Amino acid sequence: MISSVNRLCKIAAKGISSILPSSIKARLRQNKKLLAFYSRALQNRFLFFGCVPRKTLDKSYQHIFAEQQRSLNQLPDKQTEPFDLVILVAIRKVESLSLTLSTTPTNINIHVVCRGRDIKKVSALTSTYTEHNIKIYPSPVAQLDTENSVFFIHAGQVIDKQLGKAIFHWSNGHDILYTDKDFIIEGKHQNPIFLPDWNPDLQLSAAYIRTGLWFKHQDDIPAIISHHAQTIAEWAAFLYLNISHLKIARIPYSLVHDSESRKFNYNSYANSLSMFPGHRAKISVNAFIGKLTWRWRHHNQLVSIIIPVAKHSPQLDDCVRSIMRSAYLKIEVLVVTESSIDDNWLLQIEGRTEQRKVRIVEYNGSFHYASMISHGVKFANGEIIGMISPNVEAVDAKWLNHIVSNVSRTDIGCVGAKLFSSDGRIKHAGIILGNNKQTGYAHKYFPGHHLGYLKRLVVNQNYSALDGACLFVKKHDFVAAHGLNSQELINHYADIDFCLRMISMGKRNMFCAKAKLYHHDTEITGATSLDVNAFAHQSNEPSGDYSIISKDRETLYSLWPEMFKDDPAYNPNLSLEGENFAPRTANELKQMKLLPNFHLQRKLN
Repeated sequence: MISSVNRLCKIAAKGISSILPSSIKARLRQNKKLLAFYSRALQNRFLFFGCVPRKTLDKSYQHIFAEQQRSLNQLPDKQTEPFDLVILVAIRKVESLSLTLSTTPTNINIHVVCRGRDIKKVSALTSTYTEHNIKIYPSPVAQLDTENSVFFIHAGQVIDKQLGKAIFHWSNGHDILYTDKDFIIEGKHQNPIFLPDWNPDLQLSAAYIRTGLWFKHQDDIPAIISHHAQTIAEWAAFLYLNISHLKIARIPYSLVHDSESRKFNYNSYANSLSMFPGHRAKISVNAFIGKLTWRWRHHNQLVSIIIPVAKHSPQLDDCVRSIMRSAYLKIEVLVVTESSIDDNWLLQIEGRTEQRKVRIVEYNGSFHYASMISHGVKFANGEIIGMISPNVEAVDAKWLNHIVSNVSRTDIGCVGAKLFSSDGRIKHAGIILGNNKQTGYAHKYFPGHHLGYLKRLVVNQNYSALDGACLFVKKHDFVAAHGLNSQELINHYADIDFCLRMISMGKRNMFCAKAKLYHHDTEITGATSLDVNAFAHQSNEPSGDYSIISKDRETLYSLWPEMFKDDPAYNPNLSLEGENFAPRTANELKQMKLLPNFHLQRKLN
């Protein structure tokens, strides 16, 4: 139950919010420190739907951690990867080294990397650990004196005693591994950080990998560690920026245990990444929230925005007007309509657009979102295709600039936007695939200004799928993927299927947090209401036939079963009973044990 304190905080927050003028609330939202504080307060005080109380989270994680340890205990002791431990000592963290050394098994070689001025202090401290084989290096270090693989952590962190077993089972076919982590508070494992599979754009934007990085080959280290990159987060980002041939995977076990929260220097991170050759982007940093925004260079391509419209779409005019207010000027809008639609209504739409960039494309048939998009592409002149529902309305003028900046990249397939419901809550910020054949919206119903789990509501990142209500892709990629699947899928999930085909083509799909739009409710384009099941994707097509929805869901699953088993943008330790990134519940653990065999069923690429 919600405590009386939380209830009072909730009442007070609502009361204050209700009496503040909109202009003042808008000004307060521009204060980055206040926004970050507000987001943390929401999470800690259980002030919104989907937020799980801290005690419940801790209890769930106790079950998960116990299950992880049990499954690792079942592995043969001989199946262990020999590795050396590399400990990075930050400024004023020499004393923290004692905790790491005292908990590291004596059969593991230890390499301590510190600033030159700290070598004497480190030497004096390590001299008391006579049972360990310890070598000390000045920072930065490019070559370690070892023939083993190496595992990097920070001073003050503790490696799990079964780390070698986990590395052995995940190292096959991979050059780089990283792990989940947690915190040891008063002897208990708490506050887990469950990471997605290798997510380059999340690393560039939020540095989600900051410790627990394993290198299989010693030869790969000098190419990464340089005078420009001196932290684990920077090395991980460098893996994408300059070294694309290495295969990276995540071990979904908490194998690094921290003793304290660590401040991360985002300004230093941004400065370091800006020095990498060939980055082709400008970087801006928001140190208060803790994120980087990358503005990738592009050639100002023409964007063709296609809007399928059924009969009587009263929101279309607002949609088109908001598109025309975009700061990005090289656009054309194609309104694809049913052949039976009222001619006077079409003339009214054409006449009310300020700039002659709108064309009406007639579709010979009844409303079908996927088919109408594919039909509109035939008439599109742009190098970039945008699919937009008529009940979508842009929030600010620069939304399209951010999308074009990212969709223009050769390794990016689809780019989706951050969509708000009419009341300002999160409606879409990426789609998660679940092993129960369901799909769900990440952070659905969260407050619009919330930072999200690991700040995933405010930073660009890669998701397996994105919502077709606002989806952009290069035209040649659209054609190469043979458009939206309207043959196998009757009326739903064509957007998810299309995104997964982008992945099969070697592309990454991206959620663009800076592209903000409203996705208003409507009886015309969002007729299916599946809120009874949190993990049910709301299609844009007008159909209330649940048998069709169920059939399309089964078809989607049959086409992409591996993606549903373990969504790489999610984490198998996170719950599929909701869309709030909470740990798996005890009930879920009973239904599907977190055994190594389960994780290894999915072939990581």
